[in-house]
Amino acid sequence: MTSEKAFDLCLKLMNTIKDKAEKEHEFYRLGEDCFNNKVFMEEKERDLSAIFGQDYKRIRYHHLVRLGGDITRSGFAEFPKATVLGAFLWNANHSI
Repeated sequence: MTSEKAFDLCLKLMNTIKDKAEKEHEFYRLGEDCFNNKVFMEEKERDLSAIFGQDYKRIRYHHLVRLGGDITRSGFAEFPKATVLGAFLWNANHSI
């Protein structure tokens, strides 16, 4: 995903929250559940390792830094981390 697509996605997710107030709570709960679910996080780490091999941590870090910049630039960083994570997870299943 390019930086511009990530930026556009952040804007779309913020607009979804603004249009439907209940979505912010739904996103927050989804993100919070993931942060608190050690098994979920470990499974995702194993998936990344299987896809990218030994370099997955370097690749993941690079993309997280870039995505963090897009989140900040779009203003999405004003929301709690759990809301941002939940929004991205929700989008993965309900592509907007």
